[in-house]
Amino acid sequence: LLPGSTVHTDDWAAYRQLQARLPNVVADHGVVVHRYNFVDPITGVLTQHVESAWNRLKSVIKERRGVRRGDLQSFLNE
Repeated sequence: LLPGSTVHTDDWAAYRQLQARLPNVVADHGVVVHRYNFVDPITGVLTQHVESAWNRLKSVIKERRGVRRGDLQSFLNE
C-alpha cells in the first residue's frame, strides 16, 4: 500500500481498525457488510473484483501444483 491509499474490505473483525492501525497509509477505508449487501448501496463499495482475482490466482496455482516464491510476484502483477 502506498501512503494515502483507499482500501475497500468486507466487515471482517480484523479489518475494522485498519485505518487506525495504519493512519499514515490508509487515507480512506470503505467497508461492505456482506450479510446485508454485496455492494454498499450508499458508497458503492464492493469486494467482488478482488475476491474474483484471488480465486483465479488460486486456480492457476492449483493447476500448476504450486508456484515458486520467486514467481509469485509476476502472477500478482498480472
